This record gives sequence, structure tokens and C-alpha cells, in this order.
Amino acid sequence: MITGIETAALALAVLPSVISALEHHNDGLTPVKNFFRYKGLIKELVDDLKLQTLLLRNTCEQLLTGVVESDTELAELLDNPTSSSWKREALVSALRKRLQHSYDTFVELGRRLTATLGSLTSKIGLDSDGQPRWVDAKSRK
Repeated sequence: MITGIETAALALAVLPSVISALEHHNDGLTPVKNFFRYKGLIKELVDDLKLQTLLLRNTCEQLLTGVVESDTELAELLDNPTSSSWKREALVSALRKRLQHSYDTFVELGRRLTATLGSLTSKIGLDSDGQPRWVDAKSRK
């Protein structure tokens, strides 16, 4: 079973791919009328997701501060959202203690966020590496 903090970590891992895919979404639109219609909407969505990513990262940083042993460990967790360090029993236990009655809600919201992001990545056509399928691999470099 995935823990609440792991779901936050997964969200941190997926959000940059969603942002990148949406930034490159305009590359996949060929009709000019679609480009002009969606360009502003996509930019707004990208900006909103960037803000939400910052807010989630800040929330995780605040939650982990005082729970992890060092700034290095904090940076490692935030910079590597899929790291096995997120699954350490000591971390999960410390977060459960810190969040107390809010822990279950945190876990549920994390699961819902992860499910929503999974659905979004599928709908916008990301491959297993989080890259848009419609953008030529050479143009991503």
C-alpha cells in the first residue's frame, strides 16, 4: 500500500512531466486556428500547474523539516520524488506522528492527486518516460 508521503513524492515526480507535455502541446497542434485558440489556455494551465508544483514542494518541505535528519536528506527527498527513501519506515512513522489525525486525510488526498495526474498524463499522451508522444524525440533535446 502506498503511503501519503509517497503519493506526494509521486506527484512531485509527475507534475514536471505534465508541465513539459503541456508546454510542448502547442508543437503538436497544426491547424493555425487551433493554435491561436489553445495557445492562451495551455499557457494559463502550464502557469497554474507550475504554481501548484511550487506549493506542493513548499508544503512537502515544511512537512519534512524537523522530521528528516539533515538538509541534505531533505534536498534528496524533494529532488528525487521516486527515491526509495520516501518508503523508510522511520520517515513514515515520523510523518504519521507529525500529522496525527490529519495523516489519513493527507494519504487520501495524495492518492486522489496521484490518480488525477495519472489520468491527465494519459489523456495528454505522455509516454512511460513522461515525454509527449507527439513531439519528435530530437526536438526534446
